[in-house]
Amino acid sequence: MKTILRKIFFYLGAALSVLLVVVLGFIEIRTLVAGDWQLAENPILSSLSYGFRSAFFVFALLVVINVIIFEVQADRKFSPQLIFIEALVLAGAGLSAFFYEWYIALALFASFMLVFLFGRIGKRE
Repeated sequence: MKTILRKIFFYLGAALSVLLVVVLGFIEIRTLVAGDWQLAENPILSSLSYGFRSAFFVFALLVVINVIIFEVQADRKFSPQLIFIEALVLAGAGLSAFFYEWYIALALFASFMLVFLFGRIGKRE
């Protein structure tokens, strides 16, 4: 029962985080490609801001997909590097509170926490 509950929370967090990352990443990339950054007071700073946020969402999507693959494959070994990368993604999700409304940043952070806490990255089975 404990394993089933862990997997339910893991996949719920994974689905929510992939959905949020894809939606927010699409918004940032569309804004960058459409040239809306040119309307800002400082276009260079605005384009860098949109570019780095787009890169963060692509990076977060790749990390979540990697964690999902790690969860599905039973023969993968414990990886301390992946835990460090997950900590960076959590820090980025926490810092996203400066760019988005608090509830969007909280949903992003909570979904990443579900994925990383209930995944089997830190567990030696």
